[in-house]
Amino acid sequence: MRSLRSALTIRLLLGGTLLLGMAGMGFQWRLRKSLVTEFDSGLLVTAHSLQVLIENENGKIRMETEAEGMPEFSHRGGASVYLLHYPDGREIQRSPSLEDFKLEAPAPTSSTPAFSEVTLPDHRRMRCVSLIARVDGGDHKGREKPDTLIPVTLSVGRDIQPLEHTLREIRNALAATGALTLGALVLLLLWGVRRGLAPVGKLVGDISKIDGRSLSTRLDPGRTPSELVPVVDRLNELLARLERTFEREKRFTADVSHELRTPLAELRALAEVNLLAPPASAHENSDCWSEVQSIALRMESLSIHLLDLARAEQPYRIPLREAVDMNALLTRTLERHATSAAAHDITFDVHAREPVTQESDPVLMELILSNLIGNVTHHAVPGSTCTIALERGTLKVCNAVSGLSPADLPHLFDRYWKSDRSRTDGRRLGLGLTLAMQAATLLGGTLEPAFDPQRSILTFILHFQHPASHRDPNPLV
Repeated sequence: MRSLRSALTIRLLLGGTLLLGMAGMGFQWRLRKSLVTEFDSGLLVTAHSLQVLIENENGKIRMETEAEGMPEFSHRGGASVYLLHYPDGREIQRSPSLEDFKLEAPAPTSSTPAFSEVTLPDHRRMRCVSLIARVDGGDHKGREKPDTLIPVTLSVGRDIQPLEHTLREIRNALAATGALTLGALVLLLLWGVRRGLAPVGKLVGDISKIDGRSLSTRLDPGRTPSELVPVVDRLNELLARLERTFEREKRFTADVSHELRTPLAELRALAEVNLLAPPASAHENSDCWSEVQSIALRMESLSIHLLDLARAEQPYRIPLREAVDMNALLTRTLERHATSAAAHDITFDVHAREPVTQESDPVLMELILSNLIGNVTHHAVPGSTCTIALERGTLKVCNAVSGLSPADLPHLFDRYWKSDRSRTDGRRLGLGLTLAMQAATLLGGTLEPAFDPQRSILTFILHFQHPASHRDPNPLV
């Protein structure tokens, strides 16, 4: 697994090494250029000094004796040399330090000296300058000077090894300084990266302390670097969703346990009674088994509803896309609930102005309508009329209720919630509206309640939409 700390350290170290190397090379290049320029300036001064000593004596051009007496030119193998010659290459005079070697310096122009580096056969490296000197053609005995001057070339060289030695020492010093700087940079980077990533480590520590019993904990974005604030915000949102989900599952488990405890206790009591005192007559035996059947039906209803709810909450279920005849589906649903509606003296008034065809999942749509109509038949005021309005894109179910207040609306879709437990039979578990809402969400629609407290009219409004092409990848919301 790649380490963020190692990656940052390596990249910063490579970048620092590259910058140090470029800075060192730039500094060395600039220093070498400056030293060579200074060296050339001194060399040019020497050449101009020798140029003044060139004379024409009785038609013979030569260097005055003062030049031969200069120590740097007078010793064989000396550090400085000069060569005086005609432009055609004929030699006029050379310094003793040049011995018999040729000084192959480039020819200068009439106004610009030419600099070059020459290696003599005895391995002396010379930095040379060549310039053109013009010598008066007169004999210097009172006669007038001629109109023409005699051009000669003067080449002066100086050993460059001291300059190279200086540059080498500077280069070594730069290398040593760079190595020390690089070592200090490594330590500084290790310290800086560790300190810079300390908030990440702290965030990891805070997250590791969170478990199923502390989902209410929230990470503090106020003490978090700005780069990590989006991460902290997303984690807090995730923790909030997890907390809601865990609470819902705990409540769901508790409600299921509560709902199953009563029928199981009844079954146990019936079994114990029949074991201790078997039914004395066929009538008593029939009553006992009828009660067992009623309890089993109630438990079966609970299992079916829980299975439907689990299917509706599958996070990656893709609804079907079929043309559903909403008018026919509503008619079949009302017929299926006709017996229950008659038992509670509930009548239905359906308003459907035109045929409505909705592209949807027929199973989920039937689940929604069945639970809405079932809620009416079991919870509407007996003897009342339920109004159903079916339009393109909308279904409204209105019925009169009792014992309901506006404060109860947020709980209508809660699992196992019942506003009046005395008005329900054992098989009404409080899961119907929850199933209807889950199915509507899965279809991409909405199911919303509305309550008129003056007339005690409860209305459920279902807005149709095309089946969602995808679900929210996070089913915890």
